[in-house]
Amino acid sequence: MKKILFIALLAIGLHVKAQITLEHTYDSASTYITPYIQLMIVKFEVSGERYVKINRVTKAIYIYDMNHSFIKLISFAGFPQPNNQTPNILYLSESLFDTDSKIEFMYIYEQGNSISTVYTRIYNEDGSLIFQADSMAPLVLINTPLQQYPIYNTTQGTKMILSHQFTGQAKVYSLPGTLSTAIAEANNNLLAQSSISNPYPNPAANKIMCYQMA
Repeated sequence: MKKILFIALLAIGLHVKAQITLEHTYDSASTYITPYIQLMIVKFEVSGERYVKINRVTKAIYIYDMNHSFIKLISFAGFPQPNNQTPNILYLSESLFDTDSKIEFMYIYEQGNSISTVYTRIYNEDGSLIFQADSMAPLVLINTPLQQYPIYNTTQGTKMILSHQFTGQAKVYSLPGTLSTAIAEANNNLLAQSSISNPYPNPAANKIMCYQMA
């Protein structure tokens, strides 16, 4: 009888572990309502996996550890700002663009009135300019707007990020399984060391455009 009871309790325990559970809620980090804010997981070369929230309204990048504790804020408020649009942030990295321990990233923006000019800059987290190219950008034209992938395999389990339709919150869920190898590899190849940036309408081209990493 005790053995049967033990097996039953074990089965119940395994069933409980196999649930999708809410892990954390980020305020104002929803890509559902606005393309100006996004939440993703980035695997940095030195510090490892981090939650990254890019807020184009406050012009800041927020870095959190995998336990959702705040680590640092990187402001791009002092960077050149585009006219009537928001900048795109790509390739967040610790060692892609230079060899110091700070975070660097690609920053793409447009300026101009009737004819816009696109600019590509690479900045260090302290605001120092590493690279610049005018009238050049990593443009990819798409038919369907893309977001960053919502499911990630991490060293702390599989995570799913969903955005609330009305509140603007982003919720992180722990999943009991793992993303299939084929899909995960495809995601990694596309995401590289960062995430797809949000698409936005380009009035000059009258198309939906997305800055996407190769």
